[in-house]
Amino acid sequence: MELLIFLLSQNYEMLIPIVVFVSFFASRQAYRLIHFIGISKKLFSQPNARSSHFVPVPQFGGVGLYFATCITASVFVALLVFHNFGGLADKVYKPGGVLAFISGLTLIFYTGFVDDLIDMKARLKFLFQLVSVAIVMLPNNGFINHFFGIFGVEELPNALAIPFTFFVYLLIINAFNIIDGIDGLAASLGIIGSLFFGVYFASVDRYDLVILNFALLGALGGFLISNFSKTKKLFLGDSGSMVVGICMAFQAVQFLTISPVFDESSVIGHAPVYVLSILAYPLIDVMRVIISRLSRNKSPFLPDRNHIHHKLLDLGFSHVKATGLIVAYTFVLVLLTYLTSDLNIHFHLIVMTITAVSLALVPVNIHKIRSKSKIAVKTIKNNQAF
Repeated sequence: MELLIFLLSQNYEMLIPIVVFVSFFASRQAYRLIHFIGISKKLFSQPNARSSHFVPVPQFGGVGLYFATCITASVFVALLVFHNFGGLADKVYKPGGVLAFISGLTLIFYTGFVDDLIDMKARLKFLFQLVSVAIVMLPNNGFINHFFGIFGVEELPNALAIPFTFFVYLLIINAFNIIDGIDGLAASLGIIGSLFFGVYFASVDRYDLVILNFALLGALGGFLISNFSKTKKLFLGDSGSMVVGICMAFQAVQFLTISPVFDESSVIGHAPVYVLSILAYPLIDVMRVIISRLSRNKSPFLPDRNHIHHKLLDLGFSHVKATGLIVAYTFVLVLLTYLTSDLNIHFHLIVMTITAVSLALVPVNIHKIRSKSKIAVKTIKNNQAF
């Protein structure tokens, strides 16, 4: 530890790579142990009609993700505060914000872990999510109170900012929980978000948030190795997908609350459009699925195989290729957001929304056309048989 403190005191630029390495290393050790325990105790995710796998797989990858992220973030934020490497701690606003977040993260991890074990009732699960978000938000007044001029609104009063921020948190948490249906998807989108937000927070010297982002990135990188493994495969489970979800929500809300303060000195403008481009896939997919279920008079919480990533699998894409395509889609949206950032914020938002929705629905429409063609061919063959 003394060697680490000396190294960072002499070269604080090493903070980010060291955080990533420590989190990655810690997560790899945890995932190996979790896989061994899952196999020996037969704690499997059993294949069913909605599954994209055909053999039992341990589903407690979220345990390793949580511990690697929390331990790494807690240790390095504490080191930053007590040793002030390169004066970085002087620029940290409310370093306790990360600790409050870790408290809320712990509760939502517990919620997901219990759900993985015994299938928690939806209402109870939602209640725990509400409490987790309250723990994260309320101690730090972490509300989205700036609307960036959208619909002519600049500042939001707390009476609107608080429920709106609750809604944003719950939407993102459940979106990541719902899209975790194929290998690598939730983790890869979490890495993209952490990389983007982490680089931005570094540019405005919020190194407490930088540490949290890159601790998550390292742990997710370690998870992808296990998730794509053929011999020691792991799933995130609800505990892992909700951990990724609340981390993405926290980063997005911090980005939306911090960026107006640094608007003149930062290269980032129109922060809400960037958030939508980074989180486009989970948000579009979850809204599409909910609308589809409600239109068929089914519960929006009823699981099925109607997600966009399932359509990609049905079209012949492997898990790796489907995830890669969605990752590429996200990168294209972020790049396009940057290239069109000179537009008026309303036009910017409209252009990005139309582009994101149109591209996301391409596999859905192709799948629909192919399904109709197969039905037509089958009908013709049946008619010829008679």
